[in-house]
Amino acid sequence: MVTCETVLKTVCVALSQKTTSDVDDLMHCLEPWGKRMLESISSRKIDTSDVTRVLLDMKSELGSGKVLAKLEDLKERMDLTKAIDAGLKRNDEAVLHNMGAMHKSIDAMSLRVENLVSVRNTTRYKGEEGEAGIMSILECKLPIREGYEIFETKSKPHNCDILVKKTGFPDVRLEIKAHGRDTGECVRSNEVKRFETDLISLNDHGIFVSLYSGIVGKSQIEIDILPTNKFAVYISNNNYDGDALKEFINLIYKLNVFIAGEEGVKISTEAMTRIKAHLIDFNTKIASLKTNMKSSLDMLNSITFDIIEKLMCAGMDLKPVTSTDPKYTCETCRKDFSRPSSLTNHKKTCKPQPAPE
Repeated sequence: MVTCETVLKTVCVALSQKTTSDVDDLMHCLEPWGKRMLESISSRKIDTSDVTRVLLDMKSELGSGKVLAKLEDLKERMDLTKAIDAGLKRNDEAVLHNMGAMHKSIDAMSLRVENLVSVRNTTRYKGEEGEAGIMSILECKLPIREGYEIFETKSKPHNCDILVKKTGFPDVRLEIKAHGRDTGECVRSNEVKRFETDLISLNDHGIFVSLYSGIVGKSQIEIDILPTNKFAVYISNNNYDGDALKEFINLIYKLNVFIAGEEGVKISTEAMTRIKAHLIDFNTKIASLKTNMKSSLDMLNSITFDIIEKLMCAGMDLKPVTSTDPKYTCETCRKDFSRPSSLTNHKKTCKPQPAPE
């Protein structure tokens, strides 16, 4: 009886809280006594005497064995429900923990990406990236076997970024600027003045290269002569064009012939003006050539395909294929017609031919 009383109290507490659907299913199985038990504790004030009376009525009608079996089944269901609830609670806690760790990882990754973007957009990073790219290109365009040597000099103040040496020729220094890659901002005039000051103190020729934008106060390609009788070349929007850099280095070598020697030769302002005009005209022609390059390539490809087709057809006896009109044949007399209407009219009068005797 003590066990029955314990199970009964458990049933009453579960019914008062109504936390699971298993209790409702069980009460449905206990009809009509289940409804009376539920009404007895509906006010959440558990009165075991009322429920006991209901169970006694069940005992008198069903027998004590069936009542105890149903109560034991109820106890097992409730224990199983508690175990399931505990497992679900542990799973929920694990999911929440994993989600928290995932959010932390996402936040850390987002922070790293933001830091990378901010670093990549700095002038220093852009400059280092541009200098490394030009160094790599010059090492390919100016090989050692031709007497060239390429040195990185940006670590020394006022020495520009790159030094090009060649046996029997003057040194040429390069200053690389990567302004305006994302904004289109031009290289300012104070950068040009600093470059010219460094060249004068070094007594070397130099090339000022803007990779992505123009240079304030300078045209696309421009060349000036410094007070030290050295040349300064300015190139805008180079976009890592190593061939252009190689050509201007060779141009400096050729111009240096006129000012080399003990006495040297002073190039007049008129001569420099003509050189600048020639460079501007040369740059215009290059731009026009690049604009028309696609159509020229298309035309060359068309000519190539025509030649290939003629070579493939040479010595081959190719005859045109003539198309034949469809024929419509009478199944009776096997006569052919060019149109279906003619065949239809023929069938109206066609007679089978007699077999030869």
